[in-house]
Amino acid sequence: MISFSEVLNDDGQYNGSFFDPQTYGNSLFVNEEFDTLPEAPIQYGQVEQWRKNNRTLQFQFSPISNDGLACISPSDLTKNDIPILPQEGKIYPTSIPGLTYTPEYRTFVLQTSSALQIVLNFNFVNSTENIRDGRWDSEIPMFIGNFVELIHPYTASNHRLADVNNIVRCFHALRFQLDSKNNIAAAFSQWVNNADIDQSAEQLPELLNNHNPLNSLQFWQCIYTLAIRNMTSLCADALEAALPKTSEQDLVQHFVQCLREYPVDADVFTFKAWQNLVKTGSNKVQQVSDNSLRIYFQSFLSILQGSRTEILSKSNSWIEAMSGLFCYSDPTRKHLDDYYMLAVEQFPVDETLAWESGCAAVIRGDFLAAIEKIESLDPFVAAVVCETCEAKGLMDVYLPEAFSDIREWLRINFAKLCLDDKDLAPVGVQLLQLIGSDEARAIFAEYVPRMVLISPDDIAFALSVAKDFNLPGTVRAIHRATAKRLEAQGAYLEAFINLDSIQDVEGLRTLAWKMFEECLLLGEPLGGLVLEDLVNDTLDYEISDVVKDTLAPYVVLAKSQEYLRSGKSRQAAQHLAALVRFSHIPVKYLGLLFLLVEHLLDRSQPRVFDLRELIDLMRAVDKWEEGISKDATVRQESKQLYMFSLDPVEDKSTATTIDPDLMTCLKSIRGKLTREVSRAYMENPQ
Repeated sequence: MISFSEVLNDDGQYNGSFFDPQTYGNSLFVNEEFDTLPEAPIQYGQVEQWRKNNRTLQFQFSPISNDGLACISPSDLTKNDIPILPQEGKIYPTSIPGLTYTPEYRTFVLQTSSALQIVLNFNFVNSTENIRDGRWDSEIPMFIGNFVELIHPYTASNHRLADVNNIVRCFHALRFQLDSKNNIAAAFSQWVNNADIDQSAEQLPELLNNHNPLNSLQFWQCIYTLAIRNMTSLCADALEAALPKTSEQDLVQHFVQCLREYPVDADVFTFKAWQNLVKTGSNKVQQVSDNSLRIYFQSFLSILQGSRTEILSKSNSWIEAMSGLFCYSDPTRKHLDDYYMLAVEQFPVDETLAWESGCAAVIRGDFLAAIEKIESLDPFVAAVVCETCEAKGLMDVYLPEAFSDIREWLRINFAKLCLDDKDLAPVGVQLLQLIGSDEARAIFAEYVPRMVLISPDDIAFALSVAKDFNLPGTVRAIHRATAKRLEAQGAYLEAFINLDSIQDVEGLRTLAWKMFEECLLLGEPLGGLVLEDLVNDTLDYEISDVVKDTLAPYVVLAKSQEYLRSGKSRQAAQHLAALVRFSHIPVKYLGLLFLLVEHLLDRSQPRVFDLRELIDLMRAVDKWEEGISKDATVRQESKQLYMFSLDPVEDKSTATTIDPDLMTCLKSIRGKLTREVSRAYMENPQ
């Protein structure tokens, strides 16, 4: 069991270096959760043999999730090592049992994250002047009270949160009251009644139906319990209901009056006056003739007078005993430690109950141990409570380096657990930004490029965080991922703008030629109003010169296709000639471009290419022939594109040699161009 006590010495101070949380998995503390490796390398009953083999099972966790990898590694490589085991060639996936995110629990985490962000802002404001800001003295108790109410609705369906709620309520009752409110009896007893519900009140109606309930031990046991738990109103009602059935009405009326007038949250003088009122019933008790009844009354009087012995003897648990001591002995926190020691001496704390041991830690001032218990039940609440304790100043008893490591781990763990769930991932990113540490920065840089950022708001937020963290590489990764998604959606220009924003010239070129190829194979411009506006020069916003230049081949091709469809042969010829003349045009596309050119080499129609354009086309044919003859890659790519254009359904991925049809096309184009050149000279001999 890893405990916070390891970082403290006998004086509660830091003892040595703080442990690495990664060593113990995703929790600061080893609890009942376990995981088993599939095809575990150590067979059952063979641990000793494993140790003799001089091997170590090493593991590495993902920096952003509960998953990881394990492998077998020799401790020391020597000649005497046993030969390599078959299992040493395997990688074993590992994981830490995570949380189950039901819709209800996910809502709880969202609300808890909001609470954490609030209290983090408390602390960040305070830390700017390196002093504790007194403005929060009244805000923090209100905050923790609201946090208790936030948890409460989820306790009915989540037993872990029910236990957590008990510990947080204990913090609220004992450690987060306003400093001027020294009377903590009411707050403490309220916590007791919430944490450990007693059934005494349910028995009262039946007991009051007895002939004389005041002579019943069971009735008085209920009365004692109600009084010790500070349920004075209910206790007074029960005694008042028994009045008609007793001859000791004056004494009962006295007790009823004392209970009705119990000074809740009173100052010390008012409480002393109330104790004096209680004492006035002492003589009346001694005058009770019935011995058994007198003993019942005397015990009750002793409880109200604050007798420690009587309260302890009539209590059923240590928290109930402390409630009685606070209510009737001294309602201030002056004797808190004494009351705790008295109570647990008679009723030891049940360490098997997380909430009970956690509350005991709160009472004795061992706040890190209490947070340990909370973390074992719910890591999200643990982070909030830890930050709130820091804001209140409760953690000042620890050395800064000891506490800061724990605090940082709890905050980071909150964010990482959110990142594990896609619906909570944005919350995790927000927390990483707010935490702002080097580790938070590293986790963000690792995780965010993997996020599926869909909405513009999500993308803008992720980019703003990356810029705040000064992570230019992450900014580039976000833009690239966004460009990929936009490309898949057909939003090509938007993809270009993302790539251009990070000056990814290679990415721009790759996407531009991909668009060019699709347009060439489809025989028509790609869909989308934005691209249409781009081709038609009607785009209503500015794009950079780099994007314009990169998209120029596609725009020229798309315009040539439009001119061909609309019968504007001369304009189509000019654009196609410009494309094949372009020195950076990939050779593999020339064959398909010449198929378009061929449509414009009809001798029955007026010539559409001028002499210079025809000469450029002839040179391009030579370039194409040279490319497919000397470069096997160009040859294969050219054939695949050419044959796909002829039959887009058939798979041409196995093409390896120059197809006769491809060469036939080349010769046909060259022949037609030669005739067009001759025609040009004949029509214009000069």
